[in-house]
Amino acid sequence: MATSIPRHCTALVISLSLLCVFSACGQQDGGAGSTPAATSSAAATGTRVASSFSDRIQDLIDNQPSASPMAQTQVDMLRRALEHDGVVSAADYEQAWSNYRQCVVDKGYNAPPAVRYGNGLYSPVFTTDTNGLTQEQDLKVSEDTSTCFMEYTISVDEMYRYATANPDMLTDPDEATVDCLQRSKAAPTSYTVAQYRKEKAAYDQDLSQQYESGTDVTKDPDKFYTISLDDPAVVTCMVANGSTLFSTPEQSWKPFG
Repeated sequence: MATSIPRHCTALVISLSLLCVFSACGQQDGGAGSTPAATSSAAATGTRVASSFSDRIQDLIDNQPSASPMAQTQVDMLRRALEHDGVVSAADYEQAWSNYRQCVVDKGYNAPPAVRYGNGLYSPVFTTDTNGLTQEQDLKVSEDTSTCFMEYTISVDEMYRYATANPDMLTDPDEATVDCLQRSKAAPTSYTVAQYRKEKAAYDQDLSQQYESGTDVTKDPDKFYTISLDDPAVVTCMVANGSTLFSTPEQSWKPFG
């Protein structure tokens, strides 16, 4: 599954807080009742974000970041989930992403791509064609898309991902990924978090070396991972827990024109 990424395309994570969601940082703005985030050390900790989906949702509602609180539509979706043991419905998940894209359009940009995988999950990571953009414009695009995502989608997305591939709400995304792989029998029980981290680090180092060489970057993760990246269950576990491995240049977004 080797792919090439042109140099003028840069990866865009649509929320600056999204990395916190994917690593399950626990609380958004000093909220109570959430456990600390796990570190990226090789040892698995089993630390959880909250004791239940419902507790996590209540924390998200009660402790919203003052700089970018959730829109009422997102709060209503979370409250509906509370009526179903904290599980966000597929319909609300779809609507939350639709609301995000509309928010971006309302700010004067082209609609961002709806990068969706076979498992129904949307990816919040895509490449942005930065040709013709100043540094200030590039930063403004990132800020605006982050604002839209936080207002309309971020918490609904977080809870939907937990239900899909991290039912224990493990704080460490690598632990959650391996747990999901083993639950779905996409990896043997002998496949450890340490091994997954080692494979991921080797792949990331290869990408970094290519980028620093000044050439177009060729993504060829099959050389580094021992799990089958063509297995839909593997895609689900990795994407749901924040992996950007499956993003492609075809998902490039032109904010203007």
